[in-house]
Amino acid sequence: MHSDANEEPGVQRVVYTIGHGEAEQEEILARLVDAGVRTLVDIRERAAGKKGFNKTELEAACRAAGIDYVQVRDLGAPLAVRRGHDPEADWAGFQDAYATHLKEQKEAFRTLKETVLAGPAALFCRCAHPARCERGVLATLFARAGYGVRHLDTA
Repeated sequence: MHSDANEEPGVQRVVYTIGHGEAEQEEILARLVDAGVRTLVDIRERAAGKKGFNKTELEAACRAAGIDYVQVRDLGAPLAVRRGHDPEADWAGFQDAYATHLKEQKEAFRTLKETVLAGPAALFCRCAHPARCERGVLATLFARAGYGVRHLDTA
């Protein structure tokens, strides 16, 4: 990632992150609204799972809250990465395998960066904490590129 010439000089862009963990949909949406997030970027490879957080339900709830919903599934850790390297047990291996995956996701990165630049946007996944998941890795990449990062975690 690099800075664009059309970004306002002296204004630091901020990327937000949030994961649902054990939280309910209403709590996640309230945190997003309170932070002024306009777009939720779902980076889960499979936007399914816990009630209220499958793609259809989450997209509808975001729309009702005045938040755009975008899924960029190619930025999620593929099943092979998750199965081969449990982030809790093998964080270094997970980061390496995920970094290899990300190198092939140029179009997904372009979509993500455009969405963040249009901001404010939040990266979304299922993990309660960003320390050992994809959104934490992506947030670190944004921080290295000069963006501010604000985690809106519920746990």
